[in-house]
Amino acid sequence: MSPDTAAMPAETAEKNTPTQTAATDRLPRQQAPGRRRLQGAMNAEAVTEATRDDILQAATAEFARSGYEAASIAAIAAQTRSSKRMLYYHFGGKQQLYVAVLEAAYARVRRIDPPDGLAGVAPMDALRQYAQDAFDNFMQHQDFVRLVLFENLAGAQVARQSKAIAAISADNLRSLETIVQAGRQAGVMRRDFRVLDLFLTVVGMSFHAVSNRSSVQAALGVDMLGDTEAGLRRQLVVDLVCRYAAAAPKAR
Repeated sequence: MSPDTAAMPAETAEKNTPTQTAATDRLPRQQAPGRRRLQGAMNAEAVTEATRDDILQAATAEFARSGYEAASIAAIAAQTRSSKRMLYYHFGGKQQLYVAVLEAAYARVRRIDPPDGLAGVAPMDALRQYAQDAFDNFMQHQDFVRLVLFENLAGAQVARQSKAIAAISADNLRSLETIVQAGRQAGVMRRDFRVLDLFLTVVGMSFHAVSNRSSVQAALGVDMLGDTEAGLRRQLVVDLVCRYAAAAPKAR
């Protein structure tokens, strides 16, 4: 049984009169709630995927705005081409939908390393690019920051149990470890710091520009996401991590 037919009301014994039927036939057919219309060459699988994407996009905005507890399934359904019935069919429930939203948000900030790794790239240049990319990622995915803020307030209960989130975070750290290892082998990076600390510095400073934007603007009159300020903060992240990691110049 499909999700659309599962909740359809039973037919009544009373039938339409010929006049009613003729009048109804002249009306344009309405798309059923919670169902995407097939477009062009879209097959059923493509429609299902598009429906899930619609729901995830609306749910991301709702959870990022309200947090898990206050988020409304009705509000999410109202912002999509899906009904609440379809939402439960695709994701099972509010908890499962939230997990899918959080994991998808982490996936969007996953670092994608070039296929040839660090070939032809100086380690310090690679570190500089890593920091720039991380900062830009947070700027481009501000809903991720808000989702993580709410998740932290709830004790990171979902994130603790998600293997996908753990794997993505480990991949992001591993990319930095590869860069630092190359830098140390080349003698351009210090050996007396933990890569984890460097990673948390990049993430923390980039995250802070989004998470604390409103309070900093209220207290200091500085909009950290304004064009000028964002550029300055981006450069600050790069300069700090590169100077922290750089090996001391050799004495002549």
